[in-house]
Amino acid sequence: GAALRASVWRSSTILEFDDNANVGVALGPGDGILGPLGSNNIAYDADENFYVVNLGSRNIMRFPAGGGPGTIYKNLGISAGPIALAPNADLYFAVAGRPELLRFTGPHQGGVFDTLPADVWSLATDSHANLFVLTSDAVYRYDGGDPNARELLAPLQITGLFSSITMSPDESAVYVADLGRVLAVDARNGGVLDLGFINDPRVVLGTGIAVYVPEASTLILLLTGLAAGARRRG
Repeated sequence: GAALRASVWRSSTILEFDDNANVGVALGPGDGILGPLGSNNIAYDADENFYVVNLGSRNIMRFPAGGGPGTIYKNLGISAGPIALAPNADLYFAVAGRPELLRFTGPHQGGVFDTLPADVWSLATDSHANLFVLTSDAVYRYDGGDPNARELLAPLQITGLFSSITMSPDESAVYVADLGRVLAVDARNGGVLDLGFINDPRVVLGTGIAVYVPEASTLILLLTGLAAGARRRG
């Protein structure tokens, strides 16, 4: 909650943004970062260890919460893709654009979790160990991380390369970013709500998504401003 991190493939860096819009390099080539790439290819576990999928070195690295050098969590030997961490630190990974979904229960330990009907683009988990998977044509849900409990939550036509998902703060919805579209998929019944469209020709939107929860004082100011705007419009 102290900063926002983003991976930059071209410069092999992990950038960090604080709440005053200051930008710094948190990790770089000297730390083992080499071509980090993939939808949601960075993640924290419950103990705040930090994970990065590197396309250049074809591995997943883990960096300890308290700082210090990273270690290779898994040598992939394959391309980039999304990751998601379960509450028990199980790590889910998929090669972007392929249907196989992998689960690792520890460093170098794991295998195929499931093979989906379509190519996987992004992953997300909630605090109850439910897993959500965005494929090229749908959002799927696995209750409790059970590979036999796959449910087609919502059919979707995904248009973007590396389109991304993340959980809403209250975990009631899965947010989807897809080439500027932002959707909310109900995490239980699969209802889809169109939240809007960002049209910016300078960037390709959808390769990552994160949720910002304002601090209490900031939220009060925001709600006051919204209320004032509503009165003016009324």
